[in-house]
Amino acid sequence: MASLTLMLHPTLPLRKDGTKSVVLRVTHQRKRHYINMEITCPPKSWDDAKGQLKRSYNPKNYKDLNHTMDLQLSKAEKILFDMESAGNPFNIEVFREELLNKKERLTVSEFFDKKVEELVKLGRIGNSIAYKQAQSGINRFLENKSIYFHEADVQFLVRYESYLRQSGCANNTIDLYIRTFRSLYNIAIQQGAAKRELYPFYNNYTRSGYQIGKLKTATSKRAISMADLKKIQDYQPAELSHEQDAKLYFLFSYYAWGINFVDMAYLTWDKNIKGDFLEYTRAKTRHTKNFKIPIKPQLAAILAHFKSYSFGKYVFPIFNEYHNTPTRQKTRVQTALKKVNDSLDKMGIHLGISTPLTTYVARHTFASTLKSKEVPASVIKEMMGHANEQTTEIYLKAFGNDVLSVASEHLNIE
Repeated sequence: MASLTLMLHPTLPLRKDGTKSVVLRVTHQRKRHYINMEITCPPKSWDDAKGQLKRSYNPKNYKDLNHTMDLQLSKAEKILFDMESAGNPFNIEVFREELLNKKERLTVSEFFDKKVEELVKLGRIGNSIAYKQAQSGINRFLENKSIYFHEADVQFLVRYESYLRQSGCANNTIDLYIRTFRSLYNIAIQQGAAKRELYPFYNNYTRSGYQIGKLKTATSKRAISMADLKKIQDYQPAELSHEQDAKLYFLFSYYAWGINFVDMAYLTWDKNIKGDFLEYTRAKTRHTKNFKIPIKPQLAAILAHFKSYSFGKYVFPIFNEYHNTPTRQKTRVQTALKKVNDSLDKMGIHLGISTPLTTYVARHTFASTLKSKEVPASVIKEMMGHANEQTTEIYLKAFGNDVLSVASEHLNIE
């Protein structure tokens, strides 16, 4: 543990009034740091042996000043003890900040709360949910104990990753949680709530930092065969059951060029169903991507089914009158997606389909089917709104909607 000594600054020259600054010397691994106690004293009025002001400094208040410095020394000793007990490496900047109460510091969880509140006010509900989920992961790991950013070092991140993995999280989920925390840490540095020199993540200046890149894996690409698609299409669940809805959502996504469930949830009869076309703007993209999808007989039949018993403005019965705010809608989409995927998984098992069914499988099966029909990969990427934004922009200029509509003819389930 570091050692502490009250003394006059040993290297700075005398001030013009013949005094020197009283400092707290902190020695750690033979390196010395000096923290100003905001008191000056003539060398003759300082007791080196006791580390105190002599009576000659000022007979009226020297005892009070010595008492104040003793309290600071006791506080410094406690800070060092707490650091060592928590297993945190000594850091002079953190120590100095704690000792001098330079600013009110937020815990990691408090800073998460602050960021989530800010995002909600800005209407960025999706991002706020991502931060809230990352916060929940850390809170579970810490069993709701509070830590500050300087305590989230490399070893903390390694232990956190191990915890997430043991909890059953896949690499991509772990990657998302830790990347979100890294973003929060960067924001904390910008706002002065965390120290740049304690940054625990790998970068050009912190070569020994925690590396997130090793977590990211390509999303598993799954598609089912035409025979399995036929099983789903021919399957007849109970009328108006969750399983029937799940089946129709799956087929709708397949026929509607692999539309995401999130985009499906927000489709409305008046804004998105335009005569013989389904028109919408993809939600999950940095650049605007508009789709104009021909409503072939398969899509028309699914739409007619939902139109027959849905009397709201939305095409699919996902939202109700309670979901009247962006936050409630975002949360509802997540819970609905989980329920749909659970139903699809059970249906797949019942039908003897080896690939676990999810809405994402419908999206990839759409692409795989077109590929098997020798539709150019560039056309498929355009129809899907490919994740590579630069590539997508190139494709946008290359193909008209007529080319894409022709490709839709290959989606018939035989």
